[in-house]
Amino acid sequence: IHRGEEYFLRSLKSGREELLFTRNDVFPFYWRGWSINQLAFDRANQELKGMKSSPIVLDEVGMLELEGRGFFPFLESLESDEGELILSVRREYVERVRNRFFPSSPFSIISI
Repeated sequence: IHRGEEYFLRSLKSGREELLFTRNDVFPFYWRGWSINQLAFDRANQELKGMKSSPIVLDEVGMLELEGRGFFPFLESLESDEGELILSVRREYVERVRNRFFPSSPFSIISI
């Protein structure tokens, strides 16, 4: 969820929302000018790994994950038969995300 210069992570399952990215000097991890709440990502990855229902929706997957951060631990842990996964990915990263996390899995790309 984007509000001004901040992004929040909301679990659709629990409704919990917490600050994820900010331009303010709040968290010790910095990435491309953003202060990132790594603990929020850690909690989200644990919650995602424990989910047994489908679909799972992630908005958005991109450079952070391609560099081994963000939702990377969850994406790395996926098995091809784990159900439906819906990702939003910027057009310029679609092929890189597919090749990195889903090289042999069939999936559909919907361009919006």
